[in-house]
Amino acid sequence: MKFRKLLIIAGVVFCLLLLAVVKNIIGKRSESITTKESTVINLIKGLSEGFVSKIIVYKGSDDKNKMSLRKGLFGKWTLENRFGLKARPEAVNSLLKELADVSGEIRADSKELFEDFGISDVSGVHVILKSGNDKVMKHIVLGVKRPAWNMNFVRSAGDELVIAVQKDILSRLNLYDASSKLDENYFADFKVFSLDTDQVDRLEVKEAEKQELVFVKKPADKAMPAGWNLKPSVKGRDIDTAKIDGFLQNITNIYAQDVLDPALNTYGFDRPSLEINLFTPLEKQSSLSGFTPQDGSQPIHLIVGSYLEPQKAYFLRVILQGTRGMVYRVPESFIQNLKKERSFFLKEKDTKDPKKK
Repeated sequence: MKFRKLLIIAGVVFCLLLLAVVKNIIGKRSESITTKESTVINLIKGLSEGFVSKIIVYKGSDDKNKMSLRKGLFGKWTLENRFGLKARPEAVNSLLKELADVSGEIRADSKELFEDFGISDVSGVHVILKSGNDKVMKHIVLGVKRPAWNMNFVRSAGDELVIAVQKDILSRLNLYDASSKLDENYFADFKVFSLDTDQVDRLEVKEAEKQELVFVKKPADKAMPAGWNLKPSVKGRDIDTAKIDGFLQNITNIYAQDVLDPALNTYGFDRPSLEINLFTPLEKQSSLSGFTPQDGSQPIHLIVGSYLEPQKAYFLRVILQGTRGMVYRVPESFIQNLKKERSFFLKEKDTKDPKKK
């Protein structure tokens, strides 16, 4: 009986000792973190967005599947590893604005605590900013765990100092929890191209096995407003300007499902089902019909290739002036809106008897 009591007492003493040890460890960690909260550290101060020419983002150690944004001519951002697909400027600018100043209070100064914040090299989100000469301006790591819904943990790569910042850089990357995956599509602009359709003064449409349609804008004069002529013309029928305007709007409002490797030759562009050329006063270009402008520049050229039955989509190549062209997979509805008979563009015949008053 006495032996049993001794065992119980020994067990109680052991539990109390274990509790004291755990409390001591937690207390030291809490003290280590708390004593540094009053110190504000600037990781990035006064970053000029204009000097940033490249942004690289990857999660954990998966730098092979990194997202790479590059600034090109006229400050236009593209996704390098998506064949130069345009990036949404509002998404990139929003990210850069958050990164312009990154400062906050210290939360830890030891890599032993990294996993408490999800900010180790393996678990964190890496953001690298580069200048025009490809020099690294700053490399930071974001913790996938948050101190609050609108805050982030951040540290400089290679540094053990962790700070809490009053901003949400993660959400600018479309990452909202530890399980979120980096998705380039968040930054992608899938609108095939943009153009002020009022500037178009020549339109050529060639559908397979059909006569090419050539529309030329005629300027306004004292007697008539601006309009369009069809070559060759149809006797007694005028062009419906509203139909041309609507057709041009359809062309410039095509959104792709995906962008594809332009180097491949498996898209059926050698047997196009539809080709369209757009000309503007500053970009008068050699055309399908042999019309050669004086400046010798190239048109905005759309080529529709093979049809994909499973995806209900077409391959589309878009060649803008001075580019090699982009290849997209486009929903068939956009392409069907561009396949029109000649009669579609003509005004209805006037059935009134001119002899009748």
